[in-house]
Amino acid sequence: FKREFKGYRKGFTAKTLQAAVLSDLDKLQELRASTIIRNNDKYINKGHEGYRNLMLFIYAVYSKYYHQDTTEAYNALKCFNARFKPQPLDENEMSAVFVSSLRSNYITQKMSTIAEKLELDPNEMQQMKVLFDTNEKKRRQKEREKEYTDKLTKSRQEAKNELIAQCKELQQSGYNTSQIALELKLSRPTVNKYLCQ
Repeated sequence: FKREFKGYRKGFTAKTLQAAVLSDLDKLQELRASTIIRNNDKYINKGHEGYRNLMLFIYAVYSKYYHQDTTEAYNALKCFNARFKPQPLDENEMSAVFVSSLRSNYITQKMSTIAEKLELDPNEMQQMKVLFDTNEKKRRQKEREKEYTDKLTKSRQEAKNELIAQCKELQQSGYNTSQIALELKLSRPTVNKYLCQ
């Protein structure tokens, strides 16, 4: 786990990253529980067919790291399995998946690799905390940058509006343009511009 966690992302400890993966798998299970697809004239609930074993295996591995207790990890996996639609894996198969996750000296994969293997679509990835690919990572980065820029722009605009108000107050108090510029440490053309607004 350390190999994957090292330098993965700021703001996560090993424990919180493990919890985030488990939470994402719960969310994905919930999202896919109502995946309705059309097959000719019939609508069927696709559910998790083809993904249950993989999701269970990943859940078992992260549950093992998170709980640090085999019984707790198994009980968590049992609850996770019970929520699969249209039906859960039978208990023998589920136990085999769990035993497999305990036996193998499993090195956790990159989050983007897990997202790829589970074939997460862009809409699903937007709702994940950590399970997403490079494109989603870039999209989130752009979103954060835009948010920061908007915040900065708003902050600058507020500061400018405050200066305009101060310029007008000083003018009403009898200050001339040069005195206002000196008082507020602005250039005279800037003061003139602010007074005209």
